Amino acid sequence: MSNSGAPSAIGEAALKLLRGEDYTPPPQPKIISVDPGVLDRYVGVYASSSYVAFFTVSRDGNKLMLQEGDAPQKSELAATSPTSFLVKGQDFTATFVAEQTGAVTKLVLDSGSQKLDLLKQK
Repeated sequence: MSNSGAPSAIGEAALKLLRGEDYTPPPQPKIISVDPGVLDRYVGVYASSSYVAFFTVSRDGNKLMLQEGDAPQKSELAATSPTSFLVKGQDFTATFVAEQTGAVTKLVLDSGSQKLDLLKQK
């Protein structure tokens, strides 16, 4: 339905509506607040194993921000759990993975059809 990278959910909804089928949008996830100390553990640079892609996670007050490479714009991360976030304005989620010791080691970006594992560099 689209060659612009639009989420497949949009195409599926459009097809249902065109067929005259009932369509109910999925419920929006509840956004929660996360302790600032927990947010601080996520701050850092994350890169793919081949270093082709890297992302920087930073704090802006009580918010986490995600920046791809050297791009000037940042996207806000909205928490749906203490470890999972929606990337505002994008169609993917960000999940932080920690060891049993609590040290954050990985960031997983998930678009629903693709996952990108990024290892914490610093």
